[in-house]
Amino acid sequence: MIELNKKEFTELKKIYCDFHKNPELSFQEIKTSKKLIGFLKELGFDIIDNIGEYGFVGILNNGEGPTIMLRTDMDALPIKELTNIDYKSEVEATDWFGNKVNVMHACGHDLHMTLFIGTLRKLVEHKDKWNGTLIALGQPAEELGKGAKAMVADGLFDKIPIPEYLLAFHDSPDLEPGQIGFTKGVSWAGCDSLDLTVFGEGGHGAIPEKAKDPIVIASQIILALQTISSREFSAFTPIVLTVGAISGGTKHNIIPDKVELKISLRTFDSGVRDKVVESIRRIANNIACAAGIKKDKLPVLTGIENYHPPVYNDIDLVDKYVHHATKIIGKENVIEMKPVSVSEDFEIFHLAEPKIKAALIWLGVDNLKEVELPEELQNRTPPLHSPYLAPDIELPIYTGVKVMTNSVIDLFNN
Repeated sequence: MIELNKKEFTELKKIYCDFHKNPELSFQEIKTSKKLIGFLKELGFDIIDNIGEYGFVGILNNGEGPTIMLRTDMDALPIKELTNIDYKSEVEATDWFGNKVNVMHACGHDLHMTLFIGTLRKLVEHKDKWNGTLIALGQPAEELGKGAKAMVADGLFDKIPIPEYLLAFHDSPDLEPGQIGFTKGVSWAGCDSLDLTVFGEGGHGAIPEKAKDPIVIASQIILALQTISSREFSAFTPIVLTVGAISGGTKHNIIPDKVELKISLRTFDSGVRDKVVESIRRIANNIACAAGIKKDKLPVLTGIENYHPPVYNDIDLVDKYVHHATKIIGKENVIEMKPVSVSEDFEIFHLAEPKIKAALIWLGVDNLKEVELPEELQNRTPPLHSPYLAPDIELPIYTGVKVMTNSVIDLFNN
């Protein structure tokens, strides 16, 4: 059984703290990518970089055998960290819209990268125990849902051997620290980030009858959109539709000429997704028509091309992984989980090369006890994307590296 020793963990902890303290936003992962590439070069990987902006792959040939790819994401979120840890992020950056924002690793990508390095180090150290080709992939912009697409569009699979297997970790506050979680088949929701522009006719707030108020129209649309799930689909069809932002107008007594809505849509089936998108368009158009809006000013729905599909975990690969993980950490620590409505662009790699068997594996984390939490978060681990998320990394790193390393070796040999 291959495991980390105390010295190796201490080195990985330093790496983790550095990643956490120095996060970078999506498609800005310049320093993060360079750091990871530096570690891979030390291990003897051949590097192909600048794939889809700051994405990269490292390739290590170790004789005849299968090709297995490990993937890590790299980007952080525009969140101000509110923890009191000594390696907290104080980073500020300019986002994609030109706004100054704080930046934080609040989704565990710092931990993912650390596990990635730890696993690769152990696999290289024990090259005598496996044969084949190991590919290490660093992906940008997972949080935008655009990084995997960018790498594929930039010719990723023309540059590397096509892997039989693709594996990655994602941390989970819903599992006990060090537990492994798995879901077979569809496991993460597909995601749309849609923009709906609702037009009207501007005017004076005191005489609304001489205008057509897009704020009222948008409000009616927002309420009507909630009937898509409840009245157009079975109660057993999971759909999450959230209007996360509404903006329009400048002053109390001015009726604006348009309102912008930002819609998040999560579905688990592409056919359902297409029907929901058409329903959004139909409802918005008909409510606008009922308000007297002319056909050349009907609402405009954009962002449809940015859809990324549900993550499908290959059942055969998951079965193999669960078999290996159970031998390593025991059946009680390998937990089957239900699909989640959050999303990941991991599936893009599989769609680009359907022969790949891919699986995204959960790894349990808990927060550091010294982190001061607000009352509403007492007695539970902060969720992903929380400004208070500060995982206690010791058990997750020991467990994650041990399980992934031994499982990958078993896959190479079987």
